[in-house]
Amino acid sequence: MSFLTELDFGGVSIEVCLKPRSGSHTFQIGLCHLSLRDCYTKQGILVPHFKPISSSSPREPFLFRILYEIKPHKRAAHRVTVLTRPMDLTIFPNAWNNISSFFTLNSEFGDSENLEIQYNGYEAMKQKTKDELLEYWNRLLMTRGEPPPASSAWEIHLDIFAPQILVHPNHNSSSYLVIDLGRFQFTNNTAEKKTADYFEESDSDNDEFLTPCSSPVPVDDHPFICSSGNVIEELDIHSKLYKKYLLDIKDVQVLVVGESNSRLLHLIDKFSIHIEVDRRLVYSEDPLWPALTVVATLPDLTFHLNESKVQVVQAVICAFASSHAPLQPVELSFLQRRAKINAETWDLVAAEFTIRNMSADLQLRGRSIAELQVTGTKATVTRRSPRDTQFSFVIASLLLVDAMQTFGPDYQLLLASHRHVW
Repeated sequence: MSFLTELDFGGVSIEVCLKPRSGSHTFQIGLCHLSLRDCYTKQGILVPHFKPISSSSPREPFLFRILYEIKPHKRAAHRVTVLTRPMDLTIFPNAWNNISSFFTLNSEFGDSENLEIQYNGYEAMKQKTKDELLEYWNRLLMTRGEPPPASSAWEIHLDIFAPQILVHPNHNSSSYLVIDLGRFQFTNNTAEKKTADYFEESDSDNDEFLTPCSSPVPVDDHPFICSSGNVIEELDIHSKLYKKYLLDIKDVQVLVVGESNSRLLHLIDKFSIHIEVDRRLVYSEDPLWPALTVVATLPDLTFHLNESKVQVVQAVICAFASSHAPLQPVELSFLQRRAKINAETWDLVAAEFTIRNMSADLQLRGRSIAELQVTGTKATVTRRSPRDTQFSFVIASLLLVDAMQTFGPDYQLLLASHRHVW
């Protein structure tokens, strides 16, 4: 029997804290070491990015930690916190081909009939998961009642260092591609996002004083009054009707190591994406209050291209395209695909993606030959139903500069979106 990979993990710790009197409980699980090794080449596929500390150290840092709390404070019934540290994922074409062949029906690692039964069960499980996700998405958009009470709310905090992927065209090549996915930070509690420590909470038992319903309220200062008598500022209407989710994707970059140069050279400079998602908590047919709003912003995106970097990327793509074994088609007629979403009952969904500045520098033999600059790129999608979707794409300015010409500044622009932009 031949083995494909070997998984090694250690330093597993489980902590449970029960407080019966207050009903507040804590469950925590941590993992200190994890590695995945290729049994053919004896090389590591998945290893920690940081160097492990010596065994004499009293406590090894966690590689992965998840914390689940029941009744962490008055505003939520459950809280989940996930923290991870970065890892290196090394991919070779042969290892990729062996792992992908293991999950195909024409694999050499087992009987084809047994593999077909397992594969059909795997496909059925995937289809069931898709149907459940679509059904949950439909319930998420179809808000037809009152918002859930705070006593049943969930708080989620994610601080995940994504793996740094090293893609090699072959085992003997010294050139490879590095895809650093950076860091993912997600929270659905914007009030605590500015707090550095998620584990320390200070709840005051004193209730905030509110103006009684019988007291007169100046119309100019408080234009909106809810049915319970609580005064709401005009700017706070959105926070009362919507639940906000924040996702920050930081320090994403792509680097290249060439044959003649062992240094890491940027193909794409570091960039970050800030995403805000607002989900409406109550039902409304007003087009000014969509059921879901997604706003993503990317401040700067810069590309650096030359002949050596393009050759490395082309070698990686060709190596994996030629080594990938074609999948054998499988008859999956037994799967019942059910339509979970009614096209006529969808609520309004709006999404916007903005790239403020984008540039690309093209070099040849160490000299810049052209530069592309794009400013104010914005894409907007508004969807009321699968049959009613509006899309808009706007570019504020576009410049293509010739960096090699010697005729003077009047001949630098090869392409410009409008006049007097240089």
